[in-house]
Amino acid sequence: MKISKNTLEVLNNYVQINDSIILKPGGRLATKAIVGQFISKASCEEFPITFPIYQLANFLSAVSLFKDPDFEFVDNVCTITEGKTKITYLASTPSFVQNDPPENDNLPEFDVVVKLSSQQLSDVKKASKLMNQEIISFQCKDGNIYLRTDDPSKPVATQNHFQIELESGTGIPDFNVMFKESNLKFLPGDYTVSFSCHGINEFRHKDTDLVYWLGCHTKSTKPQPKS
Repeated sequence: MKISKNTLEVLNNYVQINDSIILKPGGRLATKAIVGQFISKASCEEFPITFPIYQLANFLSAVSLFKDPDFEFVDNVCTITEGKTKITYLASTPSFVQNDPPENDNLPEFDVVVKLSSQQLSDVKKASKLMNQEIISFQCKDGNIYLRTDDPSKPVATQNHFQIELESGTGIPDFNVMFKESNLKFLPGDYTVSFSCHGINEFRHKDTDLVYWLGCHTKSTKPQPKS
């Protein structure tokens, strides 16, 4: 079988969330952070067997030695071949892999939805590092929704802020949903971002079947439920 470029890009992204993964039949990839509320799922090729990988970065490094390899999964072995070159890669012991996202999403209804471009996300992450503010917030103030850098440990009046207006005149009550910049480990692209009053937040990729769900910072002010 072949593993597509898109699937390999998602797997490389998942290394940043959890360096272990279980490849399974069903045409879906899934990962979950060992610490914190962070889950992601994506479409992929149909893997023929369940194949646990303890060090995903190491597996992908092996794959990178080839230009266009073929993969064969049999029992506990993945054989990667191209021409006369071959790597045999052993599956990990399942109990070593701490990565078992729930099968069912069981998501609440979302109360606020905004669009976020790849450029906006890139700009605010860069600004967060340059301004030494580790928090990125989605803030609604007087009906206008902003993407901004923040530091909840300091009074607002003493801070500088980088800010992008995402929407105006929404009529939505004020909220301030905050994330650590280091937790926004997304594949580049445009996203639809949805917020729930229950604290579950969704980042859904515009161009590929890829979604991330993550919890917000404890000092966030969650949006009000839809009336």
